[in-house]
Amino acid sequence: MPCFVPLMRRTRRGSGHALAAGVMVGVAMMTFGCAPSQGPSGRVAGRVTLADKAVEGGDVIFFKEVGVPVGGAALRAGGEFHLDKPLPVGEYRVTIQPPPEAPPTPDGPPPAASPAAQIPPQYMSEATSGLTASVKEGENTFSFELK
Repeated sequence: MPCFVPLMRRTRRGSGHALAAGVMVGVAMMTFGCAPSQGPSGRVAGRVTLADKAVEGGDVIFFKEVGVPVGGAALRAGGEFHLDKPLPVGEYRVTIQPPPEAPPTPDGPPPAASPAAQIPPQYMSEATSGLTASVKEGENTFSFELK
């Protein structure tokens, strides 16, 4: 149901009161259900592996439109991720981003490459990753196996 907030014209007498009343009505309508509907959504979690090993470190990013990320989560122990906020129901393209490279240490050997740092470049772009997720209302669990 659309909401209608009448525009109040300022007049000389009582203009401050009319404007304040209009603002209060607008705030009340937004607070009690006249704000745009977000629609159904789903909680998203899952796991990322590369060559059957958990990818620990980096990020999983969900795209509703090309170039427009709408959600993401850090890859944690065991390659698991969990988005803090639900995503609207729908189809998503998914990318896996490696963690930032560790700075070199002047006195020691270079840091060993983790499975997260070895993510094939194709998985870093929503145009080439081939990873998709169909988010449904409620709980959603995805498993992304990188090759």
